[in-house]
Amino acid sequence: MRRLNGWLIMQAAEKLLSSSDYFFCERFHCRMRREVCVARQGERMRTIASGKLLKTMRFAACQGCEQGMKMKLETGNLKLEKT
Repeated sequence: MRRLNGWLIMQAAEKLLSSSDYFFCERFHCRMRREVCVARQGERMRTIASGKLLKTMRFAACQGCEQGMKMKLETGNLKLEKT
């Protein structure tokens, strides 16, 4: 019975991870939800004049990621930043 439950759980996980809501993140070498990628792209590190960080990104590697920018375009969440 436990083997059957384990098999069913694995089948459900494979079905979920192969859905269109997920993609293969090249930077982290894993399956990731598209909305998580876009949210990470939205986080930024900002500094004030004294050099202190206003917000620290949990995943600094996501900032400026080309694949993340593509996710933004595909999901329609790309907003042009004022410079």
